[in-house]
Amino acid sequence: MQELEALAVLSIRRACGFGALAIATLMLGLSYAPGVAFGTGAVCCLLMALILYWKGDHALRQDHRKTELWLMLAEGHRPPPDVAAVIVPRILRRTYLEHCRLALTASGGLAIPALGLHLVG
Repeated sequence: MQELEALAVLSIRRACGFGALAIATLMLGLSYAPGVAFGTGAVCCLLMALILYWKGDHALRQDHRKTELWLMLAEGHRPPPDVAAVIVPRILRRTYLEHCRLALTASGGLAIPALGLHLVG
């Protein structure tokens, strides 16, 4: 069970890391206008949160055998099919929603300086 949770976190954080890299690159490209850069980062993080929420919502309806988590598990560590059909989607849903909350927090953290820079300048 702990191995499933650790692999789910690894899988989702890897995807979020690539998304964060794209957002940071976009913000760096807009660094000539800091207010716009922070605002764009906030909107992109909000979009990431919406995608994570959508993935979490659909995790319970997805075939567990077609997930990255299932492919990451070694053959000998996979739970029986009837147990896996219940446990894997629930772990994925919970992990997606935890990362959705983190993305929303990042979005709010980027929106505050954006608002402040727009009010000042």
